[in-house]
Amino acid sequence: MYYETLRGEDRTNNACEGWHQAFHSYVGCSHPKIFKFIEALRRNERNQFYNFSQVMCGSTQPARKKKYRDYNLRLQNVVATYGKMPMLEYLKNVASNLSFAV
Repeated sequence: MYYETLRGEDRTNNACEGWHQAFHSYVGCSHPKIFKFIEALRRNERNQFYNFSQVMCGSTQPARKKKYRDYNLRLQNVVATYGKMPMLEYLKNVASNLSFAV
């Protein structure tokens, strides 16, 4: 998490959860028959190919909300101070930033 935060990368698995939710909506039930499952896989493949094509054509993703951009920047700044201040002070700074994420 330390290096992901410094690089500004995702720190959660929300993308995986989003994919799972979308795939579950394609299937429509918990235990589908094999043909329904295969059709859901094909539909998912078409959508993934479309998304990939959009990225390759230069399409940009929507920007994050300002409050999340600001939060990530604050957290990056705090994480960058690791080892440069007493540990208790560092942990308090991290904790105070985490409370703003709600």
